[in-house]
Amino acid sequence: MFDLWLKGWRRKRILKTAAPEHWPNILHQRLWYWRYLSSSQQSRLLQLSQIFLHEKEIVVSERIRNPEPAKLLIAATASLMLLGFRDLYCFDKIKSVVLQTGAVVYRKRANINEVVSQEELASGVYMQGGPVALSWDDVSRQCFSDEYSHNVVIHEFAHHIDDLNGAMDGEPPFPTASLVNRWKAAAAAAMERVEELESIGITSVIDAYGLTNKLEFFAVSCEAFYCNPIELEREFPEVFELLTQLFQLNPQQWFERD
Repeated sequence: MFDLWLKGWRRKRILKTAAPEHWPNILHQRLWYWRYLSSSQQSRLLQLSQIFLHEKEIVVSERIRNPEPAKLLIAATASLMLLGFRDLYCFDKIKSVVLQTGAVVYRKRANINEVVSQEELASGVYMQGGPVALSWDDVSRQCFSDEYSHNVVIHEFAHHIDDLNGAMDGEPPFPTASLVNRWKAAAAAAMERVEELESIGITSVIDAYGLTNKLEFFAVSCEAFYCNPIELEREFPEVFELLTQLFQLNPQQWFERD
């Protein structure tokens, strides 16, 4: 209890200093969402980004010439997922982010008993108890334009949301057992539908990578929620409605524009 109080006190102290004046200009240029947020949402996003950058180490590749905009873009994009809440929670289990050029290389074992691991390439990797690794090439491109249906920052930080209860199992931390059960049923039905569409060559708003397992399904559903919410509600209304309850936010307002 004392630790939570102390953390909240420290965060309020951080926010006594206003965010740098040039931050909104950076976000206007690099994060397409920024232009469609309300003024109150913009203010909150700046506050969350301040806390994020104060509490977490972001290791930036030497090949990225100007690290400040890159760090701010990571903080702000992740913090989009927190805009619907009133508290100052800020991905507490994540202590560091590694930002590199090119693809992220990681080792994957077929199962826990495998001795030999296989190298794979990815846009990002979330590791329990470790740093979040991200590819700057993908981050900068996906955050710049709304034409992309993927966002690696949202994907990897969705894994953190899934991990809040200590188990990455694709069951997000809904406040009630009833909502958890609704998610299980909606996710199972949606996975079946995505598989059906994939089998006949039709692309769904929820990427077929989500068929890998339940935890990846949750992560790609979050990508769809923040990158294509109107289409997500049309195709999978139950998944969309549950995610609005989870994040206390409806991102459709950012897409309903002239």
